Amino acid sequence: MALPLKFEPHAEPHRDLMIWLGTYKVYTFGVRLGDNPTVRLDLDNQPQPDAVLLIDQACGGQSAIGQDLLPVKADGVIRSLVFPGLWLDVNAMLNHQMPQVLARLQASLESEPQRAVVPQLAQGLA
Repeated sequence: MALPLKFEPHAEPHRDLMIWLGTYKVYTFGVRLGDNPTVRLDLDNQPQPDAVLLIDQACGGQSAIGQDLLPVKADGVIRSLVFPGLWLDVNAMLNHQMPQVLARLQASLESEPQRAVVPQLAQGLA
């Protein structure tokens, strides 16, 4: 039986993570977001992460598990290697400062890498 998930250490950070990822998904065609899905890694490993973000296969997506976590840049931001406009202000997220988290995301959604990837994803449907 799983341990109970408490409001402040789990539910609120989970909410913030889903708002952040959901906002990115709304502005990025071809991206899919899942909440608590089972992810089959192989026959013996099927974890259930809090959130999964992936590129739809119809848009050329291929799911893969990276070996390491992404590094945090000097400005405190993690920048996804797969999703060019998906940036996370780590300190703001950990301190429940969602306006700052979403402001950083909005800036990334307007970045050149993000503008370049959206047409590429749409071409995957053609």
